[in-house]
Amino acid sequence: MCRAGLFVLCLLCILPIVLGVSWQQQTSISASLQRPRHLSLDVYGRGYHQDDVLEHFSTSDGAVSPCWNIKNTRIGSFQVNDPMVKVTFFRSNDCASTPAAVFRGSKSNVLKMRARSVSVQKIRSVGML
Repeated sequence: MCRAGLFVLCLLCILPIVLGVSWQQQTSISASLQRPRHLSLDVYGRGYHQDDVLEHFSTSDGAVSPCWNIKNTRIGSFQVNDPMVKVTFFRSNDCASTPAAVFRGSKSNVLKMRARSVSVQKIRSVGML
């Protein structure tokens, strides 16, 4: 555990010197190193994450853009463990129809919407393109 943290710290210090990157690019590199490998989505029935979690979705294989069917169609709010994502809600199962709503970011406090499936897509930072 300690060696992995030390490796990342050394990498963050040495990588900008070797590559000759700017401060903005350094922050995007460090943000990409801190991003979680597995996506996790919590769906709540009321706004501001007040209720218990209605459904908890997560990827086990590190999928980039998973699609999940939602059992409870009334959604009040959601939260994702990665801040750089695009969350798309659909009115039909299997993310097959036109999107009902699209959100960029890791959480939304008040939705009050109905959806039957949700897709979460990781977004690359501008510095990593």
